[in-house]
Amino acid sequence: MLTVLRLLALRWLAARSFGGLVALLALVAVPLAAALKLVGVPLLLVLGLVLLPIVAVLAMIGLPVLVVGGTAVALVVLLGGLLLLGVFVLKIALVVAIGTWLARAVVRLVRGARTPAAGPIASDPGIGDTTVGAGI
Repeated sequence: MLTVLRLLALRWLAARSFGGLVALLALVAVPLAAALKLVGVPLLLVLGLVLLPIVAVLAMIGLPVLVVGGTAVALVVLLGGLLLLGVFVLKIALVVAIGTWLARAVVRLVRGARTPAAGPIASDPGIGDTTVGAGI
């Protein structure tokens, strides 16, 4: 059974390049890592949980150990950087959103304290009206 899985994996890999395989695996790994990090799992544990299946697939295909290790290191650096950058952007966006909300609340309070200005003056319907019977 393991040989059949290896043959299927090699056939699938032959249809794609090594970079395409790594990109596809990273495409699946990035949202999973973001979800785990959002829940509150520590960064190294997230990277380990996400990269373990990727390394297992690459090793099962029969790639050399150095290629598997190099790919794992590159993906750890890539995913770690993306996660840290994402958390940084989220923190900045949160500060901006709270600041905007607070500023709008203050403006509403200040405008609500004043008396509203009088609306537009209604014109007399009899002056300048050209409809038949308007002045009668």
